[in-house]
Amino acid sequence: MSDPRTADAAPTWWAHGLTNLIIVLALTFGGWYLLNDPSTSPLDVYPLPFNAALFWALLFVVWSGFNLEFAGFTRLAQPLRGLTITAATAIFAIAVTWALSSGVGHFYPDFAASRDGGTGYFTGALFVLFGFSTYVLVVINWAHWPWPDLGLRQPLVGLCEIAFLLMPTTLLWVVLGIPAVSETVRAGSPLLDMNTLLGWYYSIIVAIVLTGLTMENWPWRLAPRPRCGSARCPPAWRSPSRTRPPPTVRGQPASGSPRCGNARPSSAAPSSPDRLVPGAGSRPSCRWPRTHELGQLREHRDSRPGSRIEKPYTVRGEPQLCPENQQR
Repeated sequence: MSDPRTADAAPTWWAHGLTNLIIVLALTFGGWYLLNDPSTSPLDVYPLPFNAALFWALLFVVWSGFNLEFAGFTRLAQPLRGLTITAATAIFAIAVTWALSSGVGHFYPDFAASRDGGTGYFTGALFVLFGFSTYVLVVINWAHWPWPDLGLRQPLVGLCEIAFLLMPTTLLWVVLGIPAVSETVRAGSPLLDMNTLLGWYYSIIVAIVLTGLTMENWPWRLAPRPRCGSARCPPAWRSPSRTRPPPTVRGQPASGSPRCGNARPSSAAPSSPDRLVPGAGSRPSCRWPRTHELGQLREHRDSRPGSRIEKPYTVRGEPQLCPENQQR
């Protein structure tokens, strides 16, 4: 358990939250006056190409954070990790925006930076609108399926998602997005005008995020699922032959599983009133109460697929004893 002396010295929750709020507000207003405000910004990049670069920055965060789960970046310690991710995001966004406007725009005028109102920048950034739906959907609704079922791990899981979803995302962009803002397509040819397209597709994105995160895939999870013989059927993305590793604390194997069914007597440590070890062959029926389930740190009901580390059932790094096995 944590040392009470260090707990007393740590800042309270409200001080931590207030400090975060002050830092976020300072960065927000500072960035606005530096990059966006037409009267104070020396760059003259707002609204375009700044908004286009912002779109590509969002897609980089989706690719690196959602699909790749920050593979590679996790090897770095904080704050170097955060600074590296921020720098990589900015470089990627600026590079793609410049490549589309100056490179592709040189051959295809719809992407040219010289279009009125910066529409050429916006034409390229429309790819992110469709990419945000496909690449987020495959993570929070499909749980990286089918790549973990094939035995792949990160970063191969994320790379396969990015590569295989590139074609349907580009198809949506070419069929729905580009004709709506193109100057070479005759009037009446686009399937949807720009305002209708943005409103409809933003609604799709909200539905994906809302049902996948807030509602935990309800009502889609009501669909029939394969039955299995175990009491706790493995999720669809996990192969039946693959079992969940036992929980660990700081790399050390725990003495028992969260269901307390594999606890065995220990001959090295004598029995004491503070620790009760079930006898050999006994398998007490144990189910975690709701409070333990909600108290797990960064733990889902079933661990997200493709992750390299599965979090133990712990609170503040300490293993939780089965309630029926605790000495009262």
